Amino acid sequence: MTGLVALALVVAHYGPNTTSVEPIAPLFVTGLGMGAVFAPLFPSTLVPPHKGLRSP
Repeated sequence: MTGLVALALVVAHYGPNTTSVEPIAPLFVTGLGMGAVFAPLFPSTLVPPHKGLRSP
């Protein structure tokens, strides 16, 4: 969330003159945050279903 707010502030500050260099830091922070959230959740999606349980 912090990275996206920072990205919005960078784009609001530079407007249409935003180059590809200005949003590097906010996008990096956003990527770290997403990695911190989704990386621990990923193995739980790969767990095979238990025997004897029916899936809906």
